[in-house]
Amino acid sequence: LKPRDATSLYGQDKEPTLQQPQTDFYRILGEKMASQYITVDLFLFARNYLDLATLDDLPRMTGGCIYYYPSFSVEQHIEKLYYELHRNMTRETAFDCVIRVRTSAGIDVDEYIGHFIQKGPDIQIPTIDSDKAFLVTLKHDDSLDERSWAYVQCALLYSTKAGQRRIRVHTLSLPTTKLLSNVFKFSDLESVLKYISVKGSLAWLSTKPTAAIEKTINFCVSIFAAYKKHCVTGNSNSGQLVLPEALKLLPLYVLSLIKSRLMVPLPVKYLPSFSHFSQSDLRTFMHDFLMTQPLHVIAPFLYGRLFAIHNLRERDGLVNRHGIIKLPPVLRLGLESLEPSGVYLMDTVIQLFLWVGKSVDPKILMDLFGIDRIDGSFLKLQLLENPFNARVHAIIQGIRYNRSVFPSVQVVVQGTPLEGQILSRFVEEGFKSKLYSQMDYVDFLCNLYKSIQDSLW
Repeated sequence: LKPRDATSLYGQDKEPTLQQPQTDFYRILGEKMASQYITVDLFLFARNYLDLATLDDLPRMTGGCIYYYPSFSVEQHIEKLYYELHRNMTRETAFDCVIRVRTSAGIDVDEYIGHFIQKGPDIQIPTIDSDKAFLVTLKHDDSLDERSWAYVQCALLYSTKAGQRRIRVHTLSLPTTKLLSNVFKFSDLESVLKYISVKGSLAWLSTKPTAAIEKTINFCVSIFAAYKKHCVTGNSNSGQLVLPEALKLLPLYVLSLIKSRLMVPLPVKYLPSFSHFSQSDLRTFMHDFLMTQPLHVIAPFLYGRLFAIHNLRERDGLVNRHGIIKLPPVLRLGLESLEPSGVYLMDTVIQLFLWVGKSVDPKILMDLFGIDRIDGSFLKLQLLENPFNARVHAIIQGIRYNRSVFPSVQVVVQGTPLEGQILSRFVEEGFKSKLYSQMDYVDFLCNLYKSIQDSLW
């Protein structure tokens, strides 16, 4: 493969060309492997540009995934590699899979999206495991009787590790309604978010970045315009953005999506001088991750969870009666959430950031890092014998529990170059701009309201 990572294209209309394979060799190889029931998972230990956009054809065609270790070092990544390799080899896996989704009269399958080969109405995947998901969209193509139920059935024909051929069937029965307000009332936010995120990411790969962002925004606008037109009673020109209760957080997650590395590159000022990873490769990895992950992962992947560690509640970091580790409350991703005297843990699913303020209590520093003052920018979380340290490590283990990837901990000291990598994830921040990717959350909501109003005229 030829090096082609042109940083001059980042943020430009031609940037998506970096995400297109430069050869069809790996696609053809992937098709041949899939025909022999072989799944390819790539473990990539990157020190420089790898052209993941081309290599990704292998896991994409065979139902696999990418494990990406940018700026790889044994000391930093050994625990992450051990966990991810162990889970990959030991998780529940079905082999030689054929999947078909059936529906009752009035609805039909519109599209399958994921890592597989589609042949007619069937999906063929060499393997499928407990960490994978794929997206199926349905279309309403005929009238439905409100007195009857609608049915969706997913049938999986597969082989076990012992070679037994089995069928697993999931059937979902859904009530029908003539009231659009009921559709909004019982909407599933995670499903809607997964659909918009995947379609927006795919649009980014095939069109200009600005057009992909507009398309993503229009998904959101069309949903809320329909709600306002058909479900909102009273004065529809009250000047307020009225959202369905089940989808009230959708604008926040959509803003997070268009500000993520899936849509916009990380500003150069936020890149540490010693960073060698390619943003083009990172975008491919994030797109691959988004395509294959189950619903519950998508929200924290886009809008990271921020926890205050320095003032834990009485039960935080302890195991409750259900055997689950109690996590601290989640904070908003606004800069007002950070205090110089605090320590905060941010979970982005694939990475954990431990932000340390410059005015932290020396006792906290001693309990977590074994030092009483910050000297330099590099800190490493230690495993020490004290109650506070044990509770923080328990919280980290609680976050990592049952995930397909192992988020390693990156300590970030306030005011150091690495701080930009966590501050760039504070998606509610921004400034006055006509670009959605630069707006703060309040301005985004105002623009969303205006777009909804314009669409109704």
